[in-house]
Amino acid sequence: MLLRAATSEGGQRVLCVAAVFVLMTLPPGLEGCCCRDPHRRGSDSSDHHDSSAASSEEDALASEDARIQRCVRTAAPGVLAAGGYENLAKVDACAARGTDALAGGAAPPAAADAVAACIDGQGLPPSVAPVAADFVDCVRRALT
Repeated sequence: MLLRAATSEGGQRVLCVAAVFVLMTLPPGLEGCCCRDPHRRGSDSSDHHDSSAASSEEDALASEDARIQRCVRTAAPGVLAAGGYENLAKVDACAARGTDALAGGAAPPAAADAVAACIDGQGLPPSVAPVAADFVDCVRRALT
């Protein structure tokens, strides 16, 4: 996640920025190379159907993840102003929990509930509470 780079310390920040740069400089056609199984040979029509279904599921998951990240980016300035990087890291961790729930097969509303429960359990200061509530509302709207 992009905001993890902003909240990380030292070398991890450089590593995250470098990873983004490498992904952006791949030649066309190689962007998805890491997702292919190099040991699998040949295909039949059922393989094509299975890969199309998997690709569709991956696209949906990526879209839902992007919507959660958009909510993090929208909330970030308010969280920083009200509570600093420590609280932004907590919000980002809750966003990751929602993304992990989606990747684990949870329905989008259940993932939104996981984000809300995480935010509730973070013990954010009162100054951050309104921004955190807006973040949770954004995630709920994004995933329903």
